[in-house]
Amino acid sequence: MKKNISLIIPTNTNNFYIEDILTNISMWSDYPSEIIIINTSRFKINLEKYLINKFKKKKINILIINKKNFFPGAARNEGITVSSCEYIAFLDMNTVPYNKDWLKNNFRLIKQKKLDGVFGRTIYLVSNFKEKIIVASTYGLKSLRTIPGSIFKKKLIKKVGYFNSSTRAGEDTEWLNKLDKFKFKLEFSKIPLFYKGLYK
Repeated sequence: MKKNISLIIPTNTNNFYIEDILTNISMWSDYPSEIIIINTSRFKINLEKYLINKFKKKKINILIINKKNFFPGAARNEGITVSSCEYIAFLDMNTVPYNKDWLKNNFRLIKQKKLDGVFGRTIYLVSNFKEKIIVASTYGLKSLRTIPGSIFKKKLIKKVGYFNSSTRAGEDTEWLNKLDKFKFKLEFSKIPLFYKGLYK
């Protein structure tokens, strides 16, 4: 079932990772009405035809916007600007929900409790000793509050203001700190996302 949600995914990578995310989304129990991919790399994204057809059959619009060298905040802002839905959801190229009910359960939580949105929760995966050191000295084993995995009413985002577009990192934490100053009704997602890619 489709929901009145625009899913925004900034990306600065190749087709493989985007197709991996879209394959994951295609197996969800509920779907966004539109998926907006902001491609910030110098390469164009060419999706496989079978994948495009999968979403066409579900009547889900996939919009790819090329914005070379945009930072993540600028990419998200672009997605928000062109979005046509009442709610905005965020993922990124390394942060994926492995639970097929991620969107369904979070949107149900928003509706049942009359929330303005839910915060994403991300767990950082490790696959080697170096990544274990990074997690041990920074994130730890607990899930963190993150923009990826969050779903907010679009009017909430407009009230808080857009993301800082001129910085390479930290714009998400800065935006969440601004959000904390408002009295919106928010809860944490019941289902975490998983980040793979600390090797970078």
